[in-house]
Amino acid sequence: MFALTIFDDLKKRKVSSLLARGYEHISSWPDFNPTALALWLELEEDEAMA
Repeated sequence: MFALTIFDDLKKRKVSSLLARGYEHISSWPDFNPTALALWLELEEDEAMA
């Protein structure tokens, strides 16, 4: 479900608050991997825990 939110945000505002929040969260990790896949997996994990 959150994927639709991300795509809607990107279409309407050219920015996704969910992607920005996920990036901010994982960028502080010592083994930070700034790939789109790493960010997507982190968001999936967050959504599964919600």
